[in-house]
Amino acid sequence: MPCSYDKLLVEWIGYSLNKNSLRSIISDIENGRKITSFNKSIESNKKYLGKILREEVIKQFNDDKRPILELILNSIDAKPSNYQGTYFINVKKRLLSTTIEDNGNGMPLLDIFRYLIIPFNTEKEGIEEIGRFGVGFFSALNYCFGGSRLILKTHSGKESYRLLFYAESDAIDSLHMVITKLKTRKKVGTKIVINKARWVLLEDYLKSNLHSFANYIAEIYYNKKILNEKKEWYSREVTLNIKGKEYKQSITLMVDLGRRKIDLLANGVSVKKVTTNYFGFSVSFPPAVRLVEGRDEFKIDDNYELCVDKVFECLEDYLKQIETNELRDKIIAHYKEMGEDSKKHIIEEGVRSFAATQLTELAASFGITELSRIKNIEKLKELLLAGKEYVLTESDFKRSHKFMSPYISKAFYVDPESYSFWQDDYKTYKSFLSDNSVFKPCLSKSEFSALGSLYNHLNILARQELKCNKYVLVEGPEDSESCYMYDNFTSTFYFNVNHRRIKDINTTNTIYLNLESALYSQERGHLYYGVSSMQSLLGRAL
Repeated sequence: MPCSYDKLLVEWIGYSLNKNSLRSIISDIENGRKITSFNKSIESNKKYLGKILREEVIKQFNDDKRPILELILNSIDAKPSNYQGTYFINVKKRLLSTTIEDNGNGMPLLDIFRYLIIPFNTEKEGIEEIGRFGVGFFSALNYCFGGSRLILKTHSGKESYRLLFYAESDAIDSLHMVITKLKTRKKVGTKIVINKARWVLLEDYLKSNLHSFANYIAEIYYNKKILNEKKEWYSREVTLNIKGKEYKQSITLMVDLGRRKIDLLANGVSVKKVTTNYFGFSVSFPPAVRLVEGRDEFKIDDNYELCVDKVFECLEDYLKQIETNELRDKIIAHYKEMGEDSKKHIIEEGVRSFAATQLTELAASFGITELSRIKNIEKLKELLLAGKEYVLTESDFKRSHKFMSPYISKAFYVDPESYSFWQDDYKTYKSFLSDNSVFKPCLSKSEFSALGSLYNHLNILARQELKCNKYVLVEGPEDSESCYMYDNFTSTFYFNVNHRRIKDINTTNTIYLNLESALYSQERGHLYYGVSSMQSLLGRAL
């Protein structure tokens, strides 16, 4: 018959704080003896220990589902460093119980006390650990005050133990822990069962927090459904310093084309999320990068800064695919899969522009405001923007890409928020136009109407009253895709007087009719022509 030892948790902690007492307790339990250390009084420490315990158990998290997440991280932490094969965590939710099970190392009795029972053990600097016991585990004991019981069974291959936690009342000093030595089994791992606890939308909560967790570290299942599907991660090793000791750890980056968010993770758990415009990133910081006390921000220190530098090296590895068009093909395939074929012409022209915007959005998520802060920015520019001279906003690019088509390969476009990053390093829209064409002074309606005697090839257009405020004549390239450019923000038409279609009087009347139709529809509000739609309509006139 296995021996069981039932004591108040605060007493277990008090007895275990003394190293001599702890050795005696472990020896007694391993040999099935009565624990002699229990005869010593710890009354003087009980009040203080109860206060610490209250902070760890009751006040640690406001979200009642967060302790489940912490238990999962503990399970991940139990993964052996030399583990071969697939490491898994299984979460099983039933009507009256929730189980979390891993195939990790399990815990011998000494580790149960050092890492699980003593919440403020100074040895828990756990740089190699993820959510190593203690802090996360103690938060789950709060469930005991709602009538639940928490049962932990752990098998290390040489030792097996069962721990039962329950509370006799709502008082923190009513928490009990019962230790029972079990028959040793060879299969290692730890299993935690929480009885009588219920959570609403637990699966959704866990998926939202763990979907970005690196699948190569652990596969996490909820009722046999995987929560963190396999993704391609890019990793760089970084040497970090904790209290004068150096540790080699890894910072990892994952690009998610299907999710427009940047997710910054601490050991796989989301700390900060930022909405993006095109595709998303997940960045997983290693354990040596600490969080502030509230656990909602990273502590900005040397370790954090070193990791941020390595993130952009990971991005460099990813962007190398551009050289073989792999990235372009991935993005186009993704949007086809999403049923967004209408964007294909933009995607084919703008893959590099997408990536340029995403680079700055990633930088902004780290608080970076200048490209010069990114140590490998020149390498990233070479990969992304070789041969580029001009940076445009997306609206400027779409407005001008057919009108200035012979020169558009010199330009890339970014979102307005990203534009401020790039404008110091590249020439802007105004220079793009003036460097490659000659723009005449802006004309009023009456001035445009008087053009017939000056430009015979604009004779028909000049005699008409286009519903437009301003007109600009441009001496541009003869072979551009479009002879017109319309700025719907300023109601201005630009006409390339060198264009072959403008010079051909037989096409001018047709062009005019199409322009009038577009302006009339826009004025009546029947159809809003974005820049690309306007260019498409103008293309039919050519």
